[in-house]
Amino acid sequence: MTTHHGSWTHNWLATAVRRDRFADAGHASTSDPPPPLARTERVLATGSAAGDPAGVVCSTRALYHHPADTADTWNRVGWEEIDRVDWNPDGSDLTLTALPGSERAPLTLHLDEAGRLGPVIRDRVAASVIVRTVVSVNPGRALITVRRRPETDDLVWVVHLGRGIDPTASGLNDRVDTAIRALRADLGL
Repeated sequence: MTTHHGSWTHNWLATAVRRDRFADAGHASTSDPPPPLARTERVLATGSAAGDPAGVVCSTRALYHHPADTADTWNRVGWEEIDRVDWNPDGSDLTLTALPGSERAPLTLHLDEAGRLGPVIRDRVAASVIVRTVVSVNPGRALITVRRRPETDDLVWVVHLGRGIDPTASGLNDRVDTAIRALRADLGL
């Protein structure tokens, strides 16, 4: 993401500063393009994945990783998009599962060395969660998760219907809306 403030020099300088922050966080080489960090975004941890020395970058807003067999582009996964983080120390695999209902498939990163990545990722995901609660939507229950998007502070409301609930059932949307309004009122949101 390039921010434009009216000056090519400013954009070059901002890129150089981001590149320095990337190197300071443990990236082996500044010759590779850094992830597209926003101007106020900071690198918290880096790790190598499948022989790629800068394969994973954790920032204050998201996790960046190189897609398979591509070292010159970055994929971004916002902390508010991740539901669960699983670490398999035997295979050095870190699996990120998206929120229920997401189109995003689970992402498994094969790390050469985990370092601080696991704790940083868990901390950032947990910090994005405001509340997670189960509410009754008769018949049945729904899980409502409220997340804060780090870059904008916007709230992301995710409703996951329990098993056996027909999403097209008459009046279900009204019952879910009522539950969300009650939750907003309880939390002052």
